[in-house]
Amino acid sequence: MPDVIEKNQYTPCAASVSRYAKSLSQPNVGLYDHLRGVNVSYGNIHALTPKIRAYVEENVSLCEPDSIHICDGSEAENNYLLRLMLRQGTIEPLLKYENCWLARTNPADVARVESRTFICTEERRETIPTPKTWSERYTW
Repeated sequence: MPDVIEKNQYTPCAASVSRYAKSLSQPNVGLYDHLRGVNVSYGNIHALTPKIRAYVEENVSLCEPDSIHICDGSEAENNYLLRLMLRQGTIEPLLKYENCWLARTNPADVARVESRTFICTEERRETIPTPKTWSERYTW
């Protein structure tokens, strides 16, 4: 009897494991606005190049998001994101200026750490304030 139990004990089959892995690397078929079962809330998943799509699929499997937003940089997308953040209370308009918004972030956010903050500009003087001739550095 122990012989029979050992023979019927489940062991993963290499063929089915490789078949499953291969199915993960292939694009979804028949799911228009979904990627790996996750809803694409904005953007066209089919417009992505195969390399970018593979990258997104890999990270969807890793991060398990609720939805996917594919940025296209359009004015419609900008308006959509502004309305969304306004509705969520992430931003509020500054009435004195046109198209100017105040965004308050969580102070515990690690991106706020000075050593991990990066500012990219054409010229260095745009990121570091230059004092006037009448003012000494670090006295203001």
